[in-house]
Amino acid sequence: NRVCSIISYKEYARKRIRQRHVFGNNLATAVKAFISEVEILKRLKHRHIVKFIGSYTDPTCFSIIISLVAEIDLAKYLSITKLEHNPTLRTYFGCLTAAL
Repeated sequence: NRVCSIISYKEYARKRIRQRHVFGNNLATAVKAFISEVEILKRLKHRHIVKFIGSYTDPTCFSIIISLVAEIDLAKYLSITKLEHNPTLRTYFGCLTAAL
């Protein structure tokens, strides 16, 4: 979801991961996986990969703040577009492949 910095007033995207929903009651595994994802995001530098801004935790969720690069996510876009009539998708998948 979108979030706004109260300092800079810039908009960012926030990825929230509910601890118990994904990891059950194993908090140690949850923290380890979260730290691993954050460390990977910090190292990634590519024009087709979102930029890591920051992260935080609260009692129920882990949150990652990343650059906002699109109005909707890929799943939503695919649900509202006709694949066979959209040449833009070829470009998107080319960019995705280049990033990987």
